[in-house]
Amino acid sequence: MKKILSSNKGFSLIELIVVIAILGVLVGVAAPNLIGYVHKTRVSADIANLETVKRAAQAYVAEKEVNAATATDITTEVGTDKFNGTLPTLKSVTPNAITVSVTGSVVTVSPTVTPVP
Repeated sequence: MKKILSSNKGFSLIELIVVIAILGVLVGVAAPNLIGYVHKTRVSADIANLETVKRAAQAYVAEKEVNAATATDITTEVGTDKFNGTLPTLKSVTPNAITVSVTGSVVTVSPTVTPVP
């Protein structure tokens, strides 16, 4: 009977604390890298969205023969005509709303997003 009661199987408190400490160190090292990757992904998506909006705006200007004399801010028109209502929003910069303007025959999309190295 003593043999059954004296066989302790499992982990001691010290072993559990050591494992938790090791996991904490690993998370502390990995978290900044993961956050950097998430930011790079958001910036890349924003750059792609801005390029898509600019191409759509250029197509809208060519199709509708828009120039600075007829309209300067064509954000709503491009959103309605090319994106079924509204333009996509940005995730890496503020303000996160995209605006489209025409100066002469040049289409400008703002804000600008710079790539992360």
